[in-house]
Amino acid sequence: MSSFIVTPICAHTLYARSIVLPSSSCIQVVLESLKEGTMVTLDGQRGYALRKGERIMVYRSPFSAVLARLLPERPFYALLRNKLSWGMDIRKRVGQEC
Repeated sequence: MSSFIVTPICAHTLYARSIVLPSSSCIQVVLESLKEGTMVTLDGQRGYALRKGERIMVYRSPFSAVLARLLPERPFYALLRNKLSWGMDIRKRVGQEC
């Protein structure tokens, strides 16, 4: 799926939800508040100080990465079912492990 997912840091409240946008979107963040020490950190790397009115533009890179690959010989749900013991009698499995 080609998309942007914008997720707030510490999104543990009901109103702080992720937003899914088309990959053709250009996301613009403008610093409107003047608080000393406001910084932006990208991918956990070096932080950069921001001044009031500065803009951060986020758009799709010409490069892509494959994060998951589904193989026909290893069906995804069969793999999950096996690893998570879905639909199995766990009591029988526990006895077999000893």
